[in-house]
Amino acid sequence: MKARDVFGLVVRIFGLCVLLCALWYLAFGIAFAVRALHDTEHESYTGAYFTSGIPGFIVGLGLLRFGRQIVRFSYPCEKEDSDA
Repeated sequence: MKARDVFGLVVRIFGLCVLLCALWYLAFGIAFAVRALHDTEHESYTGAYFTSGIPGFIVGLGLLRFGRQIVRFSYPCEKEDSDA
């Protein structure tokens, strides 16, 4: 594998990890929101979960969707690793 291929793999794996963490936060945000409708006495962290989950979801999808363009931007020409 070339460095370009490894970098593309790292970008996509990082995007997947960010997306999974964001989904985790969004699931807890929804769970706290549903619980907050029934229980009004306790403090809820719903806003914090949504504030972390929504941008993470967008960034994770962006890294997965535009991984190829990120690699093309980072490695613009087709030269060998030994030429660098």
